[in-house]
Amino acid sequence: MRAAVICEPVRTPVGRYGGALMSRTAGELGALAVRGILERTGSTRVRSTTWCLGHCNPNSDAPAIWRVVALDAGLPVETPGLQVDRRCGSGLQSVLYAAMQVQTGSSDLVIAGGTESMSNAAFYSTEIRWGIRGGARC
Repeated sequence: MRAAVICEPVRTPVGRYGGALMSRTAGELGALAVRGILERTGSTRVRSTTWCLGHCNPNSDAPAIWRVVALDAGLPVETPGLQVDRRCGSGLQSVLYAAMQVQTGSSDLVIAGGTESMSNAAFYSTEIRWGIRGGARC
């Protein structure tokens, strides 16, 4: 089995819920990290690689977050990829899938990781249609 190696780890700043990064979407944060990878490596090979991106709060704004991130980072529309939702372990699961792809020879190079913006995650309630009242609920 081939060895899988993490070559260019990049991350965005981490903010608190409702903090300084609250206006940034998960797609924007992910694209920022990928542009950092592209700038660091200067590699055109990265542009034709496979993607695996974790995101635990997909919505209709970015239903395929890896595609949104790839396009916003300037990668071609032909870039293949997949999205993983494993709640708090989505980014790590993406890295594990990427390692397996390299180890088995399915891919030579994979961009993997996770992106999230809890400040922008959709707020969900099954009670709103029945006239839920505002205020604190425990």
